[in-house]
Amino acid sequence: MTDAVERDPQQPSSSIWDRLQATRMEDFQRVTRLSCGRKAFLTGLATGTGVGMIHFLVHRKIPRACNWAIGTFCAISVGVWEVCRYQEARKSRQMMDIVVKMNQLEAKRAKALASEISAVEREEIEGKE
Repeated sequence: MTDAVERDPQQPSSSIWDRLQATRMEDFQRVTRLSCGRKAFLTGLATGTGVGMIHFLVHRKIPRACNWAIGTFCAISVGVWEVCRYQEARKSRQMMDIVVKMNQLEAKRAKALASEISAVEREEIEGKE
């Protein structure tokens, strides 16, 4: 999502802090335009909010409820994202299988049609003689 930066192969990879500093606001705005991003974000947000509220009502500790809300948001968002991406990949494979089968069927029909036409032409030629 961020621009690629050239780095020296001798140096170790960038740290998490460097990656966070390189992250721009546009990166987060693009997430909702991804096919599974909106669903994952909203599901995680709703679930995290619900868990946080319930935890607060039961234990009356705001920091602990916030921790539960954020943890639940992260876990559910990642889970929904992964499930959605898996389902999309499976649909894509199924569509590719269907396209291959349709192409094979089209080739069989074309071959059958060509053999029928050649058989009819042979009969016509034999009939003229």
